[in-house]
Amino acid sequence: MTFTDTLIHEWKTRLRSPATLSVLALFMSVLAYGALNATGERDRRDDAAAAHTASVNAQLGRFQKELGELENNSAASEKRPWFGSAMDVVLPTALPTAPLADFATGQADLLPTMGSLSLWSPDIRMFTKYEFDDPVALALGGFDLAKSVIFVLPLLLIVLAFDVLSAERDGNRLGLTLAQGGSLRQLFWQRLLIRSGLVFGLTLLLATWALFTHAGSQLIIARLPFFLMWALLTMVYTAFWTAVIGLVASKNLKGEVNVLLLLLLWTTLTLILPSAMAASAEAIYPTPSRVAYLAETREVETETENRESSVAGQFVSDHPEMQNLKSGEIPGYMRTAYFVTSSIDSATRPLLMEFEAAASNRDEMLRFMRYFSPAVLTQRMFSEISGTDSNRHRSYMQSARDMKASFAELVAPTVVAGRRMNSTDLKDFPAFEFETLKPGQILQQNAGVLLYLCLATALILNVADRGIRRLSTAPL
Repeated sequence: MTFTDTLIHEWKTRLRSPATLSVLALFMSVLAYGALNATGERDRRDDAAAAHTASVNAQLGRFQKELGELENNSAASEKRPWFGSAMDVVLPTALPTAPLADFATGQADLLPTMGSLSLWSPDIRMFTKYEFDDPVALALGGFDLAKSVIFVLPLLLIVLAFDVLSAERDGNRLGLTLAQGGSLRQLFWQRLLIRSGLVFGLTLLLATWALFTHAGSQLIIARLPFFLMWALLTMVYTAFWTAVIGLVASKNLKGEVNVLLLLLLWTTLTLILPSAMAASAEAIYPTPSRVAYLAETREVETETENRESSVAGQFVSDHPEMQNLKSGEIPGYMRTAYFVTSSIDSATRPLLMEFEAAASNRDEMLRFMRYFSPAVLTQRMFSEISGTDSNRHRSYMQSARDMKASFAELVAPTVVAGRRMNSTDLKDFPAFEFETLKPGQILQQNAGVLLYLCLATALILNVADRGIRRLSTAPL
């Protein structure tokens, strides 16, 4: 039988049946729901970040305008004496939305995507209000296109292809089918290719629809390279599960046995192993106690306030250029607040680093363990392609802290001397920027992952093909 003959036979005997069409329609509905849900979450984050940035920038613009008027003596009498302190400056930060953020939620619902920088607030309070959903929803995570592919696509492949060989044998139709020409091996792989190709084709069709209709503020040309990587990973993941189904089907077992074995493999690879890996990583690298973290923060804050004069003296001695600065009209409590914030940042930086190190160590451990589960491996790469992985969010938080430290260093002389800041310093201070990884960089970082998944797929396919070859020589 030629491939065309097999395709026609498959359509007439299996694919056009009401049950199969209903399952395919349900699968497409699940994919569409995942795409719409992730797009809605991305749009909500974008709207919140845009509103936040606009609000803070409007406040900053008014501050700059009034500071310029004060410097020109055009409104000096209308301003309170302490107006113009750098302590009152608030700077916005926001993590730019990645081009393909609507394909995978990743860690975007757990980690912050925006914040405000102020010298009144230490680093530990910079990102505290970013989890808006309930704890159960956050623990389960949002349903998106990536999860649809990882969890539902293998199930559909199992439903369609578990009996790629057993249905003919159980129905005593295999001999009649082969009598029309062709070999058992050829028939086996053609059927498997047709059924898995149908699933992959529908997935790619729905993903392409999402690519063009859910672009939002992103340009299609900017989304396309990331989408091609997403499609490549989906194809490899589909090929892996096709190989697994082919391996089980090549054992020539009954259909119900094939289903049980494949469901057991699906449960193990997509549910049990990922949960065990996450639990192991958390047990080995537990998150430091937030209670102890906050308690130490309060202790440092109180201690710094009590010894403000000595802290100020030490600061001035460390900065000789400030020895001759004249004291201004800004109230002294603002200088105290600056020292308190600086001292808290210095004292709690080791704890903050401990938090970051624990999260980084868990990620590194999961990065190693992901090779035991194709679901974890694929999920992590989906998140990196979509720009919603934890590493990107942690890099954003560190960039925001670095920006605050740079601003604090810039305005330190004026704050300590109790003087108003210069409007030109504020105008010249660069806005927050965050560079998103390019497609080539992501592909380079994950080349080993794709190669590993391809090699594992090729190995399983080879074992399955050997089983079919042996079965072809046995009497029917």
